[in-house]
Amino acid sequence: MKRRRFYNNKNRGRKWTEPEVGRPIDFADKYSDSDKGSNKFVKADNSRSSEFIKRKRAQKKKLTALSIFLAAVLVFTGFFIADVHMQRRAKPVQNSIAAAQKKSAASEISLSFSGRIVPSVALDGGVMLTSVITEAQKDGKTAIMFDAKRADGTIGYLSNLTTVSTFSLISAEGVKPADSFKMIKENDIIPVARVYTYLDNALPKLYDEAALTGKKKLFRDSDGNTYLDPESETAYSYIKDIINELSSMGITDIVLDGCTVNETDYFSKLTSRLNNDIEGELRFYKAVSVELKGFDAESGDINEAGIKNDISKFPKLGENSVLIIKTDLEEESYKAFLEEKGITAYITES
Repeated sequence: MKRRRFYNNKNRGRKWTEPEVGRPIDFADKYSDSDKGSNKFVKADNSRSSEFIKRKRAQKKKLTALSIFLAAVLVFTGFFIADVHMQRRAKPVQNSIAAAQKKSAASEISLSFSGRIVPSVALDGGVMLTSVITEAQKDGKTAIMFDAKRADGTIGYLSNLTTVSTFSLISAEGVKPADSFKMIKENDIIPVARVYTYLDNALPKLYDEAALTGKKKLFRDSDGNTYLDPESETAYSYIKDIINELSSMGITDIVLDGCTVNETDYFSKLTSRLNNDIEGELRFYKAVSVELKGFDAESGDINEAGIKNDISKFPKLGENSVLIIKTDLEEESYKAFLEEKGITAYITES
């Protein structure tokens, strides 16, 4: 029996699922000018016309000019932003050099001034301070000094430092230090802050990381005083923070006391670090404490001979030193003798 074929070649190659569209394509269609033909070569020829080329070149020039303009705008904007940033965040080169020279030389300049120590509570920016200034002007004083950090470890001004508040170190403080310093300067008087650096009879007992110890207990000198450890970064940071805070309030002249620990003087090492770490103009002075009684052993009285004898025993001051004279005598009785000895920077303490 002959097998029946279900498929034949009658419609082979036809897409029977899609309807036929268009017309049969003649080979000559590509040369035809009729709109019904493909005419792709004619279009290609037109695209290469001089008018088309000119238009393309003009467009290219415009795009190039626009690109150059945008690039210039971006570069200018970048330089402008960088310049503003440098002006706000960085110091000009010349100013930086001048500031560095000024800062390095600040502690080498010895001012000539005479002043007196006043209680820290006088920094009230009001009546008490006005009285102090009036008295200083009357006596011809050119400086007023207060204790910012005392030998007992307490702080003599209204401080915002965390360590100070944590251990409640503020005592008998000046409540308006910044206003007071400004007021003193306006009266042509130098505000001076005394800071006892390592000599401290409060914090070492409360904060082991800052304390100077020996044989697993607090180090004490012959007078029973305790000290901050000169090799401790915690102790240094505490001292630096106090001085930095005073600087931000307007203080530029700072007398450092209590820098000698166990017969080792740390003044130069400490001031070198402080000058590098703290911005702004600061003048550091080493406190040299003396006592002036003027007692004459031969006569048994307080007289000129006794005053001269005491002053003759005063140590020779360096460029960074200030004499702290503890005395109950009137300044007129010994001022001339101090000048004869070449002492031009001193503070009296009664």
